Amino acid sequence: MSCTRAPSPRAAASPTWCGRCPPIALAELLSYTHQADIGVSLLEDSCENHRLALPNKLFEYLAADLPVVVSDLPEMRRLVTERGVGWVTDSGDPADIARVLKEALGARDDPDLHQRVREAAAELNWPHERSRLTGLYAKLEP
Repeated sequence: MSCTRAPSPRAAASPTWCGRCPPIALAELLSYTHQADIGVSLLEDSCENHRLALPNKLFEYLAADLPVVVSDLPEMRRLVTERGVGWVTDSGDPADIARVLKEALGARDDPDLHQRVREAAAELNWPHERSRLTGLYAKLEP
């Protein structure tokens, strides 16, 4: 099955699933992601793993300067509300998801929101976290 990409997600009036798309190089992925208006990461509250999750996709969205809509699960809620980078929704309630998505799309051009997203992305990335991790390891050395 083949997949044809629109020049931009915004250019597609109504996106449709076209089956399996060919792999995209990681270096190219953020350029596609950056074309979106918002990032959405919804997990069901079905297990402890989901309750404590901070999906990599969430950080990819922030790196692509996208505000996010996330499930109302403890760790995702904490990150989004403390940093003011998006919205939290009840992932089991389609009406709430629709309401929050509409609100998020209405605020997608808010410069203050995008400033908070950029600030979060500047801190929540591997180079920054690597230095913290290696610092912790250094403290463990005898």
